[in-house]
Amino acid sequence: MSIGLALFALLALSSPARAAEFRHDKQDITVARGQLIKDDLYVAGGNIVVDGTVQGDLVAAGSTITVNGEVTGNVIAASSTVTINGTVDRNVRAAAGSVKIYGEVGHDLLAAGNELIIGPKGIVKHDVMLAVGNITIDGATGTIHAGLPTKSLQVSSTARINGDLVYRAQNQATIADGAIISGQTKFTQAQQHKSSRAAALFSVFGLLGTLTTFILTWLFLVIFPKKSQSLAEASKEHVGADLLTGFLATILTPIAILILCFTIIGLPAGILALLVYLIVVFIAKLISVLIIGRWVERWFHEGQFVALTWVTIVIGVVARDILWIVPLIGPLVVSLIWLFAVGSLLRFDYGLFKSLRKSKQL
Repeated sequence: MSIGLALFALLALSSPARAAEFRHDKQDITVARGQLIKDDLYVAGGNIVVDGTVQGDLVAAGSTITVNGEVTGNVIAASSTVTINGTVDRNVRAAAGSVKIYGEVGHDLLAAGNELIIGPKGIVKHDVMLAVGNITIDGATGTIHAGLPTKSLQVSSTARINGDLVYRAQNQATIADGAIISGQTKFTQAQQHKSSRAAALFSVFGLLGTLTTFILTWLFLVIFPKKSQSLAEASKEHVGADLLTGFLATILTPIAILILCFTIIGLPAGILALLVYLIVVFIAKLISVLIIGRWVERWFHEGQFVALTWVTIVIGVVARDILWIVPLIGPLVVSLIWLFAVGSLLRFDYGLFKSLRKSKQL
């Protein structure tokens, strides 16, 4: 929930890159007051601050992202904290631990994370769509739709909701006297977790799983750098064939293993085949991380070649995990990428086998 729909925001909802300016720095990045950028701005760094004007979209990923100036297009951001103090003429799509709107958003706000605050002077002129744990509304918005269960929803006396308030939560929202909601208030009771300790444990295991995936993918990259680079490039010429190969291998291999295991003679071969199958499935999971990370990097770098690094893996792991929580579409996309990775891996290893056999090394 703390990262939410980051990839959904960065990929599924973002427009294709036109003429654009790209900035990347491990340190802080600032668009100074009075500075005018007449293009879309794609930026990744530490603390990102926009005090000037961006005449286009702002696509940003960093430790913190703060817009004090003006963005005439959309803001698409992934960070620990996203703060809008200035003006965004179109939409804000943010995935962050905390999203704070103290300025003006000209169209919709889509936010995912732990906390959303719309301050007393904050304005969202159209709809607000949320997947946020704690929500505080002090300003003016259009219809608010919180589809995922929220922990708390506070609507203060200065709030002005020009539309419906639709939300799911364990408890009803706290709506202060003086708050104006022009439409209907629709509350859906969310099921209460049996144990907060179990939920916390689940979160810990999820974090450990993500960390383990990162470490193992990094080790695979270090041990097999050329193979990793080749598989991550994922040639468009083989997409259909690799998807079909991955699908057939995933479905038919377990059936063949079961048939082998039902015979005494075939049992050892069945066990060996099962081990190979599990190894392929596991490695394909790592490769899918590299493929997703590489696709995102190539999107930012306009298709230019960039060597795989730990940054690729971080992008891939986070993007894959976030994609997974997007209802219906997310798991389907992740599964297709994994099947593609299985097919790519089998094609690569078969090509390597033929090459070694031809050179009589096998």
